[in-house]
Amino acid sequence: MHSTAVRAPSTTREDEISLGELALRVLRFYQRFGRLFFLPALLLALAAAIWVAGRPLYTATALIEVPGVTLEEWRQAQPFLWDERWVSRSFGAGDDENDQGLRQSALNASFWTNTVRYRSALSRDDLRENPIPPAEFQNTRGLGLELGIRARNAEQSNLKLDALTRHLREALVANSLIGLVRSSQVALAQRPKLSLDLLQTEFEIEQAQQRVEDMQRLLERYPELRDVKNTIVSVSDGGGKYLAPLPQIVALEATISELQAKSRKTQRELEKLNWTAQILLGMDETIRNAASGKEIIDKLQENRTKLLAAHPHLSAMEQEATEDMNLKLALAEARQQAIGIKTRSALSNQPIKMRSPLWVGLFVFIATFAGLSLVLAARLLLQPLHRPLGWAPDWLRRRLIVGEQN
Repeated sequence: MHSTAVRAPSTTREDEISLGELALRVLRFYQRFGRLFFLPALLLALAAAIWVAGRPLYTATALIEVPGVTLEEWRQAQPFLWDERWVSRSFGAGDDENDQGLRQSALNASFWTNTVRYRSALSRDDLRENPIPPAEFQNTRGLGLELGIRARNAEQSNLKLDALTRHLREALVANSLIGLVRSSQVALAQRPKLSLDLLQTEFEIEQAQQRVEDMQRLLERYPELRDVKNTIVSVSDGGGKYLAPLPQIVALEATISELQAKSRKTQRELEKLNWTAQILLGMDETIRNAASGKEIIDKLQENRTKLLAAHPHLSAMEQEATEDMNLKLALAEARQQAIGIKTRSALSNQPIKMRSPLWVGLFVFIATFAGLSLVLAARLLLQPLHRPLGWAPDWLRRRLIVGEQN
């Protein structure tokens, strides 16, 4: 007895088509309406290519010299670059189209990420041959900062490079000055400890002086002790031994001299910090409201000038503190002047692809052709009876649409 399997009837759903049939329909669609899409796509592509040809963009690079720059310093200075106040001060508020475009770009953090690159003194080969810890790599000095820009001509390239360099210079100088102020403020936090050390030292001096007086009274009461050279055994503390009164006086006098020297040194450091605190007066507010490194330098110099005017005759300590701050400011100003363009390249021979007439025209042509195709295909799918270009004369429709009947 044989059983036969019942086969399901092979039916094809009307809404399912094969891939070949779909390709055939697309080919027929473009055979019929291809001319209709080609003409506007070609016109738009030519217009875009002509517009771009008159506004080419070329690339240029420059290496900015920053003495002793590290990766850590560069990352600390980066937030100043896109700060609104800093950008407004560096790039002004002019009505020039180039200035406005550069100002708007500078407010975007991604612009600086793509435009400025830190140039390390270490290459990939150096790191492969001699791996170094990440912390050490952060403090490795770099060669500088590399700028990569786009410009229409050499004049615009030079102006743009100079403007960006000035902005970078102010950010780097401000970061170093803020570091100087913060390190000085950390030192100022030691003033309570120094005051406590000074009080303890003065107490130790008083104690030593009191012991000297006690030893002297002991010698006055027992003159024969002046000739004692050996140690004296105490009746308490388990019979501890002590120096004779006269050697004790000499040792205590030496101790007092050392403590007094320590006290003078602590007092000098305390007064120096107090003087530094006056130079740093109001710096926190200045840093919060600053829009350039120059404003921070000007505030420090203003405080120093006012302080010197109020104290025409400086002590050695005050003079030392003033000269120390002068040295730091001089180094900051020297570094500010040293930051600048070290080398710059010429404009590239070919414009970038986004401003190449060929590439832009090709992109506009493809996008327009595809966009019009999708719009018309969707319209015909939703409204099968729709007549494309129904408003146009019959002769024009017959030329643009193949197989069109009157």
